[in-house]
Amino acid sequence: MIATLFLLVGTVRGPALRHARGVVRARGVGAQLRSAAEPADGVRADVAALWTTQYGECGTILYGDSNADATTLGVRISQDSTITKLWTRDDWAKHVDVYRFWRHLVFWPRSTVVRSLLPVLAGLSAWTALVFAGGFSLPMPALALSVSPLALLLAFRVNSATARFSEARTQWGRTVLHARDAAAIIATMGAVPLHTRAECCRLLCSFGWAVKSVLRSDDSMRIVLDALLPPPMAAWVGNRRKPPLGILALLRQRTANIDAPTSAAQSLSTCLSDLNACYGGMERIFSTPLSPTYMRHTTRGLLLWLGMLPAGLCGAGVSFVHSLVAVCATGYIMLGIEEIGIQIEQPFDCLPLHGMATVLTMDVLDELCPEEPLPPVGVSE
Repeated sequence: MIATLFLLVGTVRGPALRHARGVVRARGVGAQLRSAAEPADGVRADVAALWTTQYGECGTILYGDSNADATTLGVRISQDSTITKLWTRDDWAKHVDVYRFWRHLVFWPRSTVVRSLLPVLAGLSAWTALVFAGGFSLPMPALALSVSPLALLLAFRVNSATARFSEARTQWGRTVLHARDAAAIIATMGAVPLHTRAECCRLLCSFGWAVKSVLRSDDSMRIVLDALLPPPMAAWVGNRRKPPLGILALLRQRTANIDAPTSAAQSLSTCLSDLNACYGGMERIFSTPLSPTYMRHTTRGLLLWLGMLPAGLCGAGVSFVHSLVAVCATGYIMLGIEEIGIQIEQPFDCLPLHGMATVLTMDVLDELCPEEPLPPVGVSE
């Protein structure tokens, strides 16, 4: 009789206990999601505040869009179809439009190359007038002998500058990639405390702006650090000789003792090392220009050849007006090639660092502090 009674109680109690445990488990999942959202919301709010933080005469520290670089580099870089911003589909459509030929002609007077070369072209015009006034002449075959070496000098100059620009862009692209990978690895480590995850998010978001500040020699980094990091941490990073390396050191410290699978820990360590390597590559490009001697030799060769061109035209019987037009047009084309090389030789003054740092920040934020956290494994409802 007693055994039958215990059997009945167990039969009734079993489903009730399973239901109660299910309710507790569901409530636990909800509490985990809410607790995960609290630090994430704080990080997202601080990152959003960057776009409204006041900064001197510029208005806000991040200017509010990813095209800010196109308006802060002065007259040396184009502000319309330009490499100083991240392009969209509309930019590409305008770039390949058949009307681009007319647009390029209409806006020719606004060309940055023209404005840079105006003093030199004015000097060549004055020199042409002096040559014709003095009646100096040279045989044209003598000028033709130096055309091929000058063409090779210009080709090597521009190709080398383009290679530097491409490498700098690649280093920045890899920086965004490795930061995103590091954030994704930390986000999927179940043993990472929520406050540590939020700290890592803040540090990774700061990394791009710290690199940009060093390469541009601006002081916006401290305001970004103050907005994203606690005051002691922001002061420590800001006072470092190389702030980006200080951020990486803090990231290693925060993630060193995490109880995570060996493969995940090794992948995270590799990502941080790759970020260090990318920053080192950018430092190398910034601190090591192309040979200044080569640049000087190219410039002197061009000016020497252009200086002899009026005498050659005068000796060939070309009129002064026609010679003046020919000298200015030839000077614009040949010196313009050299000027384009100058514009991109220091790539960090024309690359869209603002836009790329913004992409890095938002990608890391979406990985570590998403608006909607990843659904827990094993929860189907």
